[in-house]
Amino acid sequence: MSEPTDFAVEFDGVKVTYGDFVAIPDLHLGIREGEFFTFLGPSGCGKTTALRTVAGFVNPARGAVRIKGTDVTRLPSDARGVGMVFQNYALFPSMTVRDNIGYGLRVRRVDRAGRQQRVDDVARRVDLTSAQLDAHVADLSGGQQQRVAIARTMVMQPDILLLDEPLSNLDAKLRVQMRAELKAVQSDFGITTVYVTHDQDEALTMSDRIAVFNQGSIEQVGTPDEVYADPQTEFVCNFVGESSKLSPQVVRNMGLAPTASYVRVERAALAPRTPTAIRVQGRVEDVAYHGMHIRYSVGAVGCTVKVLASPTEHRLQKGDDASIYIDPSDVLQFDDTGRRIQTRVLSHTAVPA
Repeated sequence: MSEPTDFAVEFDGVKVTYGDFVAIPDLHLGIREGEFFTFLGPSGCGKTTALRTVAGFVNPARGAVRIKGTDVTRLPSDARGVGMVFQNYALFPSMTVRDNIGYGLRVRRVDRAGRQQRVDDVARRVDLTSAQLDAHVADLSGGQQQRVAIARTMVMQPDILLLDEPLSNLDAKLRVQMRAELKAVQSDFGITTVYVTHDQDEALTMSDRIAVFNQGSIEQVGTPDEVYADPQTEFVCNFVGESSKLSPQVVRNMGLAPTASYVRVERAALAPRTPTAIRVQGRVEDVAYHGMHIRYSVGAVGCTVKVLASPTEHRLQKGDDASIYIDPSDVLQFDDTGRRIQTRVLSHTAVPA
């Protein structure tokens, strides 16, 4: 075991198994005080298992979990100083909002006056009105119920807030609205928050840092900008954001090393943006109008390259010939193991058209 650190949450060589299945083989990760830290990845990648290990609902087969320097690996969940908001909120529909928020305080035998003061204070901080406090949970909207779930957790004054896909049951428009509200609540309380999601937009817009999970292991840890703009593995490149994989023929024609190569959708263009951009000839296979932009899928030699364009600048139709311009410095390349390598130009014969 390594020496304790000043991380708010630390995984030190954690291994989690279910029978013969290894869900998490060897997790090392530190989360800083006050961070909004996101576990991002597809279903079954180990992110929720890691969160539940912090909460005390899963016991690791090996390794240690520390909270603020204290080893909590064998402590029960209610002795860890963590609060968890579940995907389905786990509220009591027959109770009023006030009783839901104060339930944990009542279990801890906090007196009535103390309960009311703490409930009123936390309700105010998550924008729940007096009228809503007296309503039943079933009478609230999905967004309001989420605020109740957060308030019920925060009223217990946890050291760490754990959120397991809390926006997944909301409709698309409300999800976007609640991202900003949830981040504002976290910032207001200043609490270290660990957030689990499979939604890359949530992760990129809300997080201070992100850990991208794949098959129980972390592929990359970094800020949203680092994870998106500088993916260190082929998996991260494909899972976070949208990229087009270039065919060996296109890679060769661009004068690049013959290895797995990708370009982000916003880095390809229908007109040269740099003096070193290389032209790739193709034909429009699909057109998708998104209001603020148009997404073209352009078939090139052996691949399809997605391009974003302004509706006011370009209007191509399906079947039209199209020239795509890609700067070699924007191409992301990976070796046979899926690790990022420096983009290599082998030939300078390819020139802009």
